[in-house]
Amino acid sequence: MNVITETILAQGYTVRRQPPRNLRTEDLHYFQHEYEKTLPPCRTQIFHQAYFSEDGIIYTNRLQLVPTSVVDPDWLNHFKLRYVLANFFKKKQYTLNDDNYYISVVDLWSSGYAHWILDALPRLYASREILPQCVLLLPKSHDRKYIHETLKMISFKDIHFMPTNTYAKVKNLVLVTHAAPQGQLHESISRGLRDYTWEYLRKIGELDFSEGEKIYISRAKAPKRHIINEQEVQELVKKYGFKVIFFEDYTMNQQMAIMRNAKYVVTLHGAGVSNMIFMPKGTHYLEIRRKEDTHNNHFFSLASAMQINYWYYLTDFKASPKADGKHFDLLMGNYYDAVVNVAELETTLQEMLAAESLW
Repeated sequence: MNVITETILAQGYTVRRQPPRNLRTEDLHYFQHEYEKTLPPCRTQIFHQAYFSEDGIIYTNRLQLVPTSVVDPDWLNHFKLRYVLANFFKKKQYTLNDDNYYISVVDLWSSGYAHWILDALPRLYASREILPQCVLLLPKSHDRKYIHETLKMISFKDIHFMPTNTYAKVKNLVLVTHAAPQGQLHESISRGLRDYTWEYLRKIGELDFSEGEKIYISRAKAPKRHIINEQEVQELVKKYGFKVIFFEDYTMNQQMAIMRNAKYVVTLHGAGVSNMIFMPKGTHYLEIRRKEDTHNNHFFSLASAMQINYWYYLTDFKASPKADGKHFDLLMGNYYDAVVNVAELETTLQEMLAAESLW
């Protein structure tokens, strides 16, 4: 495989999770497969004369796929001969400075908000001691505002964006492997990232920015996945002292600080929930999630990793008007709108507000 040096940044271990605080027996199948997971170690691997694609896929100088650069083992077959031909023979080679060590923490999905916050940032935190000697290599797809804002927390030798429709041959390439498989989180790395973020916010004077202890994060301004009876839900949460906010109205630093200073957070399943990683231990999070979806438990895992009390409400749903038959996938569940039974949600809300923390 032509790996010259490999260093373990964090040991692997078996994680054991507490059930949701309001778990009902009939809902056990939504969560029980997540109660115990074995996580591999997070490590750096250094390659010489490696090929790097726009998807963050790495091949050796003999065009052998580096499996640890692929987001999910189930996707390995997608990156064989056909992918090599499309990405390394039909695209233009981009020239990099051979004097640098370049570092990668990206994959096929990491330009998306949740994957950047929960997958890429923990990898950067885990490798923070070597980052000042490295150039962070990012595909052009990662040239996004929230990525630029979070990268201000970290010191690099430089940050380099590859042009679109190119690949790079890299003399010295450092890969930081995933801190945990998709949908999982490495507890010590994630908690360390939280503390690191708080310290950064303290230094720049934004740690105390707050919208109160009770926050309802609305998705009304999001491009997809809405609550059809949003107004009823907002009226309910306001009755219990929650402030309705839209993350679209805040800078990245403000979002992190809001979550750091919140005690109770309620929202519909969505990428913005990733900001839970910035909440303190012992706080409470209530996820409104779609019935029948036993797959998307990333935020249940996140709450466990951060020692946050996880509550859930299973909602009815309808296919979103934006669904075209291709995107309404019952497994991934992105294109749907929720229909919330406000009386049932109120019962869960009351239970959460009355409960003591497990931590």
